[in-house]
Amino acid sequence: MRSRGRLLVAALALLVTSAPLRAEDAEDLYKRGAYAEAARAFEERLASKRTAPLLIACGNCYAQTGAYDQAIARYQEALRLEPGNRDASRNLGRACYRARRYPEAATALARGLGDASDPAELRLLASALELSDDPGGAVIALERAALLSPADARVRKELAAAYSQAGRPTDAVKALRVAIARDPADLTAWQPLGRAALQAGNKDDAIVALDVAARLGASDHAGLALLGDLELEAGLDLPAAHAYEAAIATQPSNAEDLERLGLALLRGGEPRKALEALDRAIALGRGGLAPTYRARALEALESRGR
Repeated sequence: MRSRGRLLVAALALLVTSAPLRAEDAEDLYKRGAYAEAARAFEERLASKRTAPLLIACGNCYAQTGAYDQAIARYQEALRLEPGNRDASRNLGRACYRARRYPEAATALARGLGDASDPAELRLLASALELSDDPGGAVIALERAALLSPADARVRKELAAAYSQAGRPTDAVKALRVAIARDPADLTAWQPLGRAALQAGNKDDAIVALDVAARLGASDHAGLALLGDLELEAGLDLPAAHAYEAAIATQPSNAEDLERLGLALLRGGEPRKALEALDRAIALGRGGLAPTYRARALEALESRGR
């Protein structure tokens, strides 16, 4: 009898431990971050009853684990049951975005906007539209976000980028100037302002903005090199040399920058320094005009020595 009783207890224990998770535990599992287990628990509940809230909850579990295709399938089924469910649309849009299915993401996010009271949702929609090669749509979304959040400099910068992609550089310049006015401590708008001004055909304004970015330490290599090119073209030879030197500091082995630095120094009356830069460019395998500029630098040094 005792042996039979022990076997019965062991069998019950095995049954309990091997039993599937109870559906009512799914929410607790999700809250604890056990997303895979929560997904299984929700799937158990869905086996007997399929409702939009359950499908959305299950999809959320899959999304948390990175199983975006499964999440998308659950959200889509929720929308078939309730086409107007904005939570399902928004979550579907986010899952599609993370799965890099940007056109689908844009469509779903637009359906989930409702009265468009959330600038963050509009920014995400704009990003999906940009990645779907629809800069015009991104502009519309970000213009709405700017109206809802007029003090947010980030929205203005993103709007400026969308304007530039949409071929509206003058509007991009205006948006970036507003961004700078809204948040003067954010230095990251100056270099894009320079690029937008150049795109709009205002080279002088571009030089000013790029120079400010350089002085504030808010330029990358491309911005510094562009500043040097514009200053060299404008006859500002020594300022151009300073810009190229700053660019070279970020990429010491850039032979093109060294060649242009040599030209700027040569034009600025610094043939010895120009020769050093050009020698470095040639040593890096730079052909082009570097040898010609080097010959001119040598001629200038010889003239000074006479």
